[in-house]
Amino acid sequence: MAAAQAHGAPPGRVDEALAVMGRPQQDLVQLLRRHGCRACTDVTGFGLFGHLGEMIQASPSGIQVQLDPRRIPAYDGTLELLRAGHASTLAPHNAAALELLAPQGAIQLRSEPGAARRGLLIDPQTCGPLLAAVPAHQAPALLQAMAASHPGGAVIGMVRG
Repeated sequence: MAAAQAHGAPPGRVDEALAVMGRPQQDLVQLLRRHGCRACTDVTGFGLFGHLGEMIQASPSGIQVQLDPRRIPAYDGTLELLRAGHASTLAPHNAAALELLAPQGAIQLRSEPGAARRGLLIDPQTCGPLLAAVPAHQAPALLQAMAASHPGGAVIGMVRG
């Protein structure tokens, strides 16, 4: 949305993103519940890392999240816009959440993200997706059940602890 405000995003891409953002998610919440969801939040102004950090803080001590930045879904064109320097005014504030990556931090990355993917981790969302914790054995069935009504879901990490 920051790129759209700066006239840097193709209108078609903005329309695609708005269509996804406007999709109701109440049926998704029911699917998550049926597949054993243990924790869930919407990824909005604090970005993925901010909301993941809140989930970690509300969890038993000692847990660690192994996150694969390459698996984090992004709207078409988003990484290119981040590479071009488009970012929300909230992104610098959200960068504080990157301290969760400190050695022995609560989040371990499976691969080193480039600058654009790092920006995606802290990007404040206008109307973000849901971040949910489900038992690992339930994830494939959940993704299959989501495919028709909520395509683009992904397993982005594992909780250990």
